[in-house]
Amino acid sequence: MALEITHPWLQGPLRARVGWRGLSLPAQSLRVPASVLPALGAPWNTLAPEGMLESSWQALRLGGPLPTGPIADLRWRNAGTALTSVAPVGTYLLRVQGTGKPGAALALSTESGVLAVSGQGNVTARGVNFEGQATFAASATDAQRAALDGLMSTLGRRSNDTVLFGTGK
Repeated sequence: MALEITHPWLQGPLRARVGWRGLSLPAQSLRVPASVLPALGAPWNTLAPEGMLESSWQALRLGGPLPTGPIADLRWRNAGTALTSVAPVGTYLLRVQGTGKPGAALALSTESGVLAVSGQGNVTARGVNFEGQATFAASATDAQRAALDGLMSTLGRRSNDTVLFGTGK
């Protein structure tokens, strides 16, 4: 069965196929304003995110092992939040890699900004396991560090200038 989805956020029509072997998706990309995330509830409604989310993915079939290598990138450009006056806070990349087995590996990195965020994790049938950290970038001024203090305290467990956050185990 074929399914075609069109939306202004998509690069073009998304033509998916559903069959016995799972869901097949063609390579595609989309751009979504981060301001839609609060509709998902906590923690997004607290963060009140700003900026633009850009996602692109390779052609893939869901319903079995993912191929080894890059699967998708999710980039948060000019990330901002109501929890700090610093704008933008940075630009961040979440990369999804296939492992040749069911599930995928996740890698979070900072492309630019005053808040350096990084992390690693995986997605399996049992859920998401992710461990990350946030710290002030070397380029952050004392005023920016002070303005980011409330956001840092909200992100997770804090130790000096580093916050550890994660999900699952």
